[in-house]
Amino acid sequence: MKKIIYTLLLSVFISAAYGQTLVSATQIAQYTAANISSQVGISVPYGVTAYKILYTTPGSDGVTDTASGLLCIPDDPSLSYPLLNYNHGTTNSKQDVPSNLQGGTYLSLAFSSQGYIVAAPDYLGMGESRGFHPYVHAQTQGQASVDILFASRTYLNNNGIPFENQLFISGYSQGGHAGMATQKLIENQYMNDFNLTACGHMSGPYSISKVMKEVVLADVDYGTVAFIPYVIMGYQEVYGNLYNSLDEIFKAPYATLAQQFYNGTINLTNLNIQLLTQLSINAGNNYPHELFQDSIVTAIENDPAHCLNVALADNDVWNFNATVPTRMYYCDADEQVSYINALFADSAMNANGAADVEAVQVDPNQSHGGCAPLATFGAILFFDQYATIGLEESATLKNVNVWPNPSSDEVHIQSQQFAEMQIRVFDQAGRLLFDKVFLPSSSETIPVSHWPSGLYLLSIEQSGKVRNQRLIIER
Repeated sequence: MKKIIYTLLLSVFISAAYGQTLVSATQIAQYTAANISSQVGISVPYGVTAYKILYTTPGSDGVTDTASGLLCIPDDPSLSYPLLNYNHGTTNSKQDVPSNLQGGTYLSLAFSSQGYIVAAPDYLGMGESRGFHPYVHAQTQGQASVDILFASRTYLNNNGIPFENQLFISGYSQGGHAGMATQKLIENQYMNDFNLTACGHMSGPYSISKVMKEVVLADVDYGTVAFIPYVIMGYQEVYGNLYNSLDEIFKAPYATLAQQFYNGTINLTNLNIQLLTQLSINAGNNYPHELFQDSIVTAIENDPAHCLNVALADNDVWNFNATVPTRMYYCDADEQVSYINALFADSAMNANGAADVEAVQVDPNQSHGGCAPLATFGAILFFDQYATIGLEESATLKNVNVWPNPSSDEVHIQSQQFAEMQIRVFDQAGRLLFDKVFLPSSSETIPVSHWPSGLYLLSIEQSGKVRNQRLIIER
């Protein structure tokens, strides 16, 4: 396996250029492979060491802030891993963040346990940074991710931890939007700083000004109406021109409830429950547009130059020419983030001349929560096609031969050990297609003739060790 280890000269250059963004890195947890396997539902090759990282980045007011995030490093120090930026979904409160081993930790560990060094920002206004969180604001989310990558790279170099010169980007829900914003920012400004290799965004609101606005204006019940004031108040932190007081935007009592969330006296779940309760009482429905003053609804519908419409359009993240392979994973039954976001972004980005962009349906029947683990499996499989240190090369179960690969009829698996062998196969959406424990043996065969052409994940566990690798079926 080829390892790309930065030379001393390059390490000095990076430290000089970006070292000031790293404030500190503190080990906060260690997870064995068995710990992570029990959480993600599949055997994984690596345990993970987790660090809380503090770094500098511009605040929403442009003044330098100290932000926080999570750095996850696989536990085999003999290997060199690619970098992966993971962006977490919407969390309940300021401290419900990856660096506190709360919101976003689960999927960060899932990626890292497959052989990636994961840098996961808490975002501005979350964790250790000051102020209110500018929710789904593209520029600040992207910059927070870029700067934690610089800081993480400095930490790795300062501590002699080798890493591959590759960067992957992913994220779920709000993190899908943040991940796409990070990709857009890097492709526009930082391609000389990172070897951006592939991106796999999951269930994100990429089209704020069209798809998500249509959701807000529709006469359709929506179960997470608290997102709407969260967006408006977050954008106010950045733009400062959306309102003088919340009651200019929202009716009573919704403005008062939103202010309580802003002040930190209630969390997002409590805000959502109270908003839904009041909407049911006052409007007899849970239509999100009922939160707004009538004049605001009219302006959003009819005036493209209104400050709210300008802010929404400024935070669309599909409008760039993606030059690296990019996938957007979605589920049709997602009740929080419309799957139309992925289809719209796919169409628009390809019309812009994107090199390799595709929306991928994970499961038509999965809800927003159910889509997350399946989409993550899909993204891991996708990244494995490009990773210098892939699942096949970095697995801990050695001396196993799999042939033929690609295959069209059957796959043979031969191990130098004579021991019980568990074999699982997952498709690109993370669905388990094959799961069987074979009696002590050194060779097994699995039929694949009934599976469609495509890429699959083959997981082999024997004598407490795991090998995960890609399997290609061709017709």
